[in-house]
Amino acid sequence: MKLRQFLQYFLPALIAVGLLYYAFKDIAWTDITEKFYQADYRWIILATLFFIISNISRAYRWLLLLRPLGYFPTLGKSFLAVMVGYFINLIFPRAGEVSRSAFIQRMAGVSAPTALGTIILERIIDVLMLLSIMFVAILGEYKRLEPLLLNNFLQKIQKLSSFSVIFLVVIGLVISLLSIYFIHRNATLFKTNSILGKIWTLFAKLAKGITSIRRVENPVAFVFHTLLIWFMYFCMSYSLFFCFANTANLGIWVGFVVLVVGAMGMAAPVQGGTGAYHILVSAAFVMYGLTQKEGLIMATFMHTAQTLVTMLTGGACFAISLFISHKKQPNPRVQTQTEVPNVQPIE
Repeated sequence: MKLRQFLQYFLPALIAVGLLYYAFKDIAWTDITEKFYQADYRWIILATLFFIISNISRAYRWLLLLRPLGYFPTLGKSFLAVMVGYFINLIFPRAGEVSRSAFIQRMAGVSAPTALGTIILERIIDVLMLLSIMFVAILGEYKRLEPLLLNNFLQKIQKLSSFSVIFLVVIGLVISLLSIYFIHRNATLFKTNSILGKIWTLFAKLAKGITSIRRVENPVAFVFHTLLIWFMYFCMSYSLFFCFANTANLGIWVGFVVLVVGAMGMAAPVQGGTGAYHILVSAAFVMYGLTQKEGLIMATFMHTAQTLVTMLTGGACFAISLFISHKKQPNPRVQTQTEVPNVQPIE
């Protein structure tokens, strides 16, 4: 087995297993199954609806980035590609972005590198949104969230010497600047050389996708769908509170805090945020009065419900997308000469 394959696929799985063991080492399996039997599963139907709306909105927002670049896939194909990306991510962490760009190329003829560039742009925007809602949550619950979000992070940072951190940051900046300078000075070489030319073209298409936000024709719609996506995430998460009596009375603010820490857990480099989501969300529930066991069981229920919904809808979209391929339209006949009717002048 190659080291790259181990680091990309098996190491995240091992980390997830380790986190799950740490979280559930004092919880009996019968306690979890018994609690699951008591759930009101009607709320999962509503959560699924919110999940689908959020991804329709994400698919439409993606179209706003692709259209100025000359690509016009349908909303249906964009939605299928988005869901395929989520489905693949459950199996192979961080492979969803690449598979999403590959499927939109196969279904709609969109350049895969350009599509990947727009997806990277989306991820940057998502990170900025997460940082924004984190800032709001910390302002509102600083005393409660400080031990959960700040202290653990600071303890890890303190293990590194200040010199090490500064050294790594400086080295990273120097390498980045030197790389940009080298590519800029040798642009002609990259374009004319057969091998380097392909690399240049690939990065040019990638950069074209990343900078596509400058060409969005309807920025108001782009901002609206960005906000709608995250509002639907909140609705999906908060609606699951009503599956159990001990969380149904928790307020909207608790749902907002759970959304923040849950998003942080899902961003961890493991399959579907497994383990990290459980630890962070259960800690959030404990802050608002649940016991450690109750919080962990609720976090497990929410993660399981969201994972199953993603797996079922994403798997169905994956199957459908296999039967869709892009058919190149024949170029219309260009009329080179305009025919003028033979009209006799009026005398």
